[in-house]
Amino acid sequence: TVIPCTMTSCSPGYLFIGSRLCDSVFLHCIFEQPTLEESAVKKIKLSAELNGNEEDEDFELYGEMLPKVTKTVSAEELLNIRVLDKLLNVGPCKKITGGCPSISACFQEIARKDPLFDLVCACGHDKFGSICILQRSIRPEIITSSSIEGVVQYWAVGRREDDTHMYFIASRELGTLALETDNDLVELEAPIFATSESTIAAGELADGGLAVQITTSSLVMVAEGQQIQHIPLQLTFPVRSASIVDPYIAICTQNGRLLMYELTSHPHIHLKEIDISKKLRHETSPITSISIYRDMSGIIRFCSATNITQQQQTTGTNLQVPEQDFEDVDDLLLYGDSKKSKKETVSKRRIVGMKLTEQNTHFDTDVIDPNTIVPSHWIAIARENGNIYLYSVPELHLVYMVKKISHLPDVATDQPYVEDEPAMGEGIDTSGTMTDTFAAKPEEVIMELLLVGMGMNQGRPVLFLLIDDTVSMYEMFPYNNGIQGHLAIRFKRLPYTTVTRSCRFQGLNGRAAVESVRDAIRHKTVLHFFERIGNVLNGVFICSSYPCIFFIETGIPRLHPVNLDGPILSFTIFNNAACPNGFIYLTERDRLMRVAKLPSDMILDAAYPVKRISVGATVHNVIYLLHSNTYAVLTSEKRNVTKMCVLINDDKTFEEHEKPDTFVYPQMNQYKLQLYSPEDWKPVQNVEMLFEEFEVVTCSDEVVLRSESTVSGVQNYLAVGTACNYGEEVLVRGRIIISEIIEVVPEPGQPTSKHRIKTLYDKEQKGPITSLCSCNGYLLTGMGQKVFIWLFKDNNLQGISFLDMHFYIHQLIGVRNLALACDMYRSVALLRYQEEYKALSLASRDMRSDVQPPMAAQFIIDNKQMGFVMSDEAANIAIFNYLPETLESLGGEKLTLRAEINIGTVVNSFIRVKGHISSGFVENELFSLERQNVLFASLDGSFGYLRPLTEKVFRRLHMLQQLMSSMVLQPAGLNAKGARAARPHRPNHYLNTRNLVDGDMVMQYLHLSLSEKNDLARKLGTSRYHIIDDLIEICRVTAHY
Repeated sequence: TVIPCTMTSCSPGYLFIGSRLCDSVFLHCIFEQPTLEESAVKKIKLSAELNGNEEDEDFELYGEMLPKVTKTVSAEELLNIRVLDKLLNVGPCKKITGGCPSISACFQEIARKDPLFDLVCACGHDKFGSICILQRSIRPEIITSSSIEGVVQYWAVGRREDDTHMYFIASRELGTLALETDNDLVELEAPIFATSESTIAAGELADGGLAVQITTSSLVMVAEGQQIQHIPLQLTFPVRSASIVDPYIAICTQNGRLLMYELTSHPHIHLKEIDISKKLRHETSPITSISIYRDMSGIIRFCSATNITQQQQTTGTNLQVPEQDFEDVDDLLLYGDSKKSKKETVSKRRIVGMKLTEQNTHFDTDVIDPNTIVPSHWIAIARENGNIYLYSVPELHLVYMVKKISHLPDVATDQPYVEDEPAMGEGIDTSGTMTDTFAAKPEEVIMELLLVGMGMNQGRPVLFLLIDDTVSMYEMFPYNNGIQGHLAIRFKRLPYTTVTRSCRFQGLNGRAAVESVRDAIRHKTVLHFFERIGNVLNGVFICSSYPCIFFIETGIPRLHPVNLDGPILSFTIFNNAACPNGFIYLTERDRLMRVAKLPSDMILDAAYPVKRISVGATVHNVIYLLHSNTYAVLTSEKRNVTKMCVLINDDKTFEEHEKPDTFVYPQMNQYKLQLYSPEDWKPVQNVEMLFEEFEVVTCSDEVVLRSESTVSGVQNYLAVGTACNYGEEVLVRGRIIISEIIEVVPEPGQPTSKHRIKTLYDKEQKGPITSLCSCNGYLLTGMGQKVFIWLFKDNNLQGISFLDMHFYIHQLIGVRNLALACDMYRSVALLRYQEEYKALSLASRDMRSDVQPPMAAQFIIDNKQMGFVMSDEAANIAIFNYLPETLESLGGEKLTLRAEINIGTVVNSFIRVKGHISSGFVENELFSLERQNVLFASLDGSFGYLRPLTEKVFRRLHMLQQLMSSMVLQPAGLNAKGARAARPHRPNHYLNTRNLVDGDMVMQYLHLSLSEKNDLARKLGTSRYHIIDDLIEICRVTAHY
């Protein structure tokens, strides 16, 4: 059951139901014949009912028609509905608040400059209501921490029968430690691994049966506790990197030489070197990185002739080739593509046919059945000149070549290599030969390359490139380039970019040095492919000063930071009884080796990692109560109303109305306030505040009020405001309830039951309470169109002052002695309370005549300056300043509109947070810390933020935005200025966009190609690094833990 918003029939028997209020579902519906007994029982029941209800009049009027109906029942079918898949939806978000996080103990001990918090949202509707806990980064659950002196990299290799790891290799700068993993890590007694040299790579062959270790000058293979083979590599230069993919090993040396080995089993199991001396052409430029790729996607095919009609003819002629030519599997992979595809279509048809007879439903899909795919092996080689070459393995025929992929084009295409006439080939690309003779720029060298299959069945091949301290990603897709003997694929740039640097690109005197360079003593591997961590099937861990995990689970790629522990040097998967499907990483801060696993209760396949607690009722508000570390959750459920309120001699009396069963009663919400403990996210037993019928809770918040019982002079209370709506005759009244959370002795076996709500004040007021907040230790309440200010003393409220506003004040937000008031039809107003005069006054307000009804408001703070943010029903966000000196503000009476943007989604809740400065890239830490981000949550379940900028950065990014709107293609072909202009459109709307930069748009700069980046930067009169620095700083400063 879902609350539907849209329905689409995908193919016979398959139905997609989209919803705005809960998860969207994909259903499989089939009709089934019920068993004979069931239908017989039903028939008896039906006839019994009919006989009971039949009356003489019916016979006279309608005759003998009724009994005939029962005959069709025997042919009745049952509709069987299965949920195949769900799309997560956290909308609509009604309230967002910050709360204390639940993290491993070792994270709590670290001193931090930045706040560590969870975003807690009130989400969903009706029985799909829930509390969602969102985090910006993945927080691993630490199992143990230890440190081994001087270790720079770790690997867990070799598998036992139960798939747990056998050996643990720890590499130092000059040697290696080999450990055995049982319940504990114990050093190996037998010298089966090479320990005198530093290990460069380690991995597994034969599905984990063989462990392989590659040191700077040798190769070791171990199985069942003994060394099977030791190959000394006769090299002049040490090994720089290696790629191990069953059953091949590729090794790259520091001077760019390549070695390859293949695992063979005759006459016995050993590694055989593949001769590559003559096969790799284009020798002039040294190899910088290699990656063996095992294709399980079925995407890789060879190009056919250019024309499709010709293509059909060639397949026709190829079919007459006698079978014995294709006995060799390699030949089949290289040349026999046409015959293989024919076979596949036949088998596919047969499978579909089976389904049809079985359930009468089938699903047309172009997904290839993974059981029919023959895995093929390829090797990707990057050279210093910025080109990438794909060779088939083990024949090493060149099957694909991309020139200058180091310039990061949007689509990487195959450029054929002319082999017959090398002179001619060089002549065409004179610039190529020129650059080959000179050393390549360090910022254009491909430092690391990784080609792996991601997602389900590894069906989505992704190419990762580390260039200029930036990781970029490409996805492979089938495309016939028409080059005979080459692969029919292309690579598309994905809009995901992560910078691995710790400091800004732009140093004090120009461009700072590239951090990952070739002549480093030891190349630290940045990209680590992993299989199976927790619930994530496969992905890539990016080890850097800003570590990230990249994975594709259900179709959308996800890139989540893992920055709680600061920079990470090394990463390996680790499967052990104590740590099932976990991982081990090495921190840079204290060189700690952390054995960890992914949080099991978080959904990682979402834009922000999220944990959802189902409440089963509409959640209206979530309030974090600081001192007791609990959450007050306000919920409501629909109830039938059978009473009516009537006035008799000015007294209220309720009349019960009894109606027949066919009568549809009106429904009203019954409100309830509960305490939730973050330890188990369940309501605290026997602690709840039930509200009366006809009573609506309009506002609730944690307020800070004056108190003589504390040292600080203030105390935190929970305040609730209600309105009682009895109908037209009775005056609307409301209540203010002020309570505190006290600690009591918990009941045995229930540690969370130590909290209780103690009500200190609960009285009916003269009007409805529509909003409340605290202001300088006083309580500010909106009652319809009036605003009152109260002093809470001796458990009683004393009225101090009031102010008449316009229509209906539905939200109040306080900071010190100021407050923002949202009026239903008169926009936002700034109120001020002056204590010495006991005066509550209207300082300034938004006087625009055609403003939309406001939804929420908040202060935006930049060190000593302050602005005001307001969102409205037309999905606009407006930013105001109080500028009494300017002419247009009429001496401060009018708030000056500084900027306005339409974000296309209605924002319902704001929260202010300090800047996040511990992820690096920050120009001025103190300044950025005191400049606050305003995070917001919207009604369609999306999140965003607003952040003040310095003048210099704003000018740069604002000009970039204007240039990009005319030069870079926008989604759906939208005009950036028109699509983001405030609604309703006004003639002078462009004036208000001057002070605002659309972050979604300028962030596209990071995913552009090098030539486009330089082009835009040149037009701005700056370097691309200045712009990248600014954008990455904004990303890091707003990405909280």
